[in-house]
Amino acid sequence: MNLKPPAGRLAHAALIAVLLAGASSAAFAQNAVSTAPRTADTPVDPRDAKLQALEAEVQLLAAQLADLKASTVAQISDVR
Repeated sequence: MNLKPPAGRLAHAALIAVLLAGASSAAFAQNAVSTAPRTADTPVDPRDAKLQALEAEVQLLAAQLADLKASTVAQISDVR
C-alpha cells in the first residue's frame, strides 16, 4: 500500500534518477584499464617494480605467518 501522494512519488523517483545518472557518469568517466600485454615500446611505470617487490614481501610474510601458526599449534598440542 503506497501512502505517498503522487507528487511525493514523482519527487522520489526524480531524486533516484538524478543519483543514478550521477553515478553512471562517474563510472564512465574512469580511465579504461588495459589488460593487453606490454610491448617494448610501451612505457614502463616505475611504480610497477615497487609494487612487485611489495607483493613478494607480502607473500613472504604470509608464508612466515603460516609457519608461525603451525609451530604454535604444535607447541600447544605438546603442552597438553
